[in-house]
Amino acid sequence: MSNQIQASIGILAGGKNSRLNGLKKWNLKINDLSLIERSIKISKCFKKQYIVGKKELEIKDAEFLKDKFEYSSPIIGLHSLLKSSKYEWNFLLACDLPFITDKIFRLIWNKKNENKLAIIPYSKDNIHYTCGFYNKKLLFQIEKNIKIGKLSLKNLLSDEDIILVKSNKEDFFNLNSFDDLKKFEEKLNII
Repeated sequence: MSNQIQASIGILAGGKNSRLNGLKKWNLKINDLSLIERSIKISKCFKKQYIVGKKELEIKDAEFLKDKFEYSSPIIGLHSLLKSSKYEWNFLLACDLPFITDKIFRLIWNKKNENKLAIIPYSKDNIHYTCGFYNKKLLFQIEKNIKIGKLSLKNLLSDEDIILVKSNKEDFFNLNSFDDLKKFEEKLNII
C-alpha cells in the first residue's frame, strides 16, 4: 500500500477486564470476527502492526509485543510499543473500540505537527488516550513515570505539548461492561 501511514500501531490486548469478570474483550466476536482480528484488519493502513499484552496471542498478520512491566495499564503497552517500533510516530489502540475505522486513523494523522508529542482525539468532555498517536520522544518520560508509579496516560500528557482532535463520541464507544455488551449486542451482533 503506497499511501500507508508512516507509523506503527500497537493494539492493546491486555488488561484485567475486571468489569467483565475477566472476559477477554479482544476475543469477543462481532459478525464472526474477533475484536482483535477486526483491529488488525482496519490497521493495515499502518506500516507495522503489533499486538501488545501480557500473554502472547497467536494472531496472524501482527507481531506480538510482550509487556516488560507487570503493571496493568495502557502506559505499559505504550512503553512496549515505543521501545520496539522503528517509527517516530506510533498509534496506541485499545482493541475494544468496535466503531473505530481507518478513516479516523487518517483524520488524526493529518493533524500531525512535528513540534508536538501526541495527537489525541476528544469528544465532549472525554479525551481518548487509548486511541491516539504518540511520539517516541515521550519514551524517557514514560519510563520515569513507570518507575515512580504514575501509570496514567492523562498524567503523562498533562505537561506535554499535544494536539487534541475533535471527534464524534460514538466512534469511541468501548465495551467496558456487561451493560455495554447488552446495549449494543443487537447493533454489533456480538457473539
